[in-house]
Amino acid sequence: GTIETGRWYDIEVEVKGERVRVALDGNTLFEREILTAQLPGIKANAGRVRETGEYIIKVSNFLDRPWETPVSLEGCDAPLAGTVTVLQSANRTDENSLDSPEAVVPVTVPFQSEGGAFTHVFPPCSLTIIRAAEK
Repeated sequence: GTIETGRWYDIEVEVKGERVRVALDGNTLFEREILTAQLPGIKANAGRVRETGEYIIKVSNFLDRPWETPVSLEGCDAPLAGTVTVLQSANRTDENSLDSPEAVVPVTVPFQSEGGAFTHVFPPCSLTIIRAAEK
């Protein structure tokens, strides 16, 4: 069938565990199993803002444990100063809502490094953004 403009429809989406059912006007359109995405443990990217020279490093740690790793910014030998912003929660399924608007909030702290090569600990279940420029 087709959807008609100007007509009222009752749409129902029902999720039970690993299954989803979608109905239109009481008639089931489809029922499917939800495929769970297998998330990689770590996802990262980095770049440099051409206009300001600022380095931006973004790391998502999907692991249930901290991840310590060396970071090397090619071509940077000068000391760095900036900020580290971490978005994290104790439970990876936490989300903000009207009842709990601060379940997941960013925390920003100062960042310094003696050069473009340093070691950093990325907290579990977190998104970390390092913004730094040469001093």
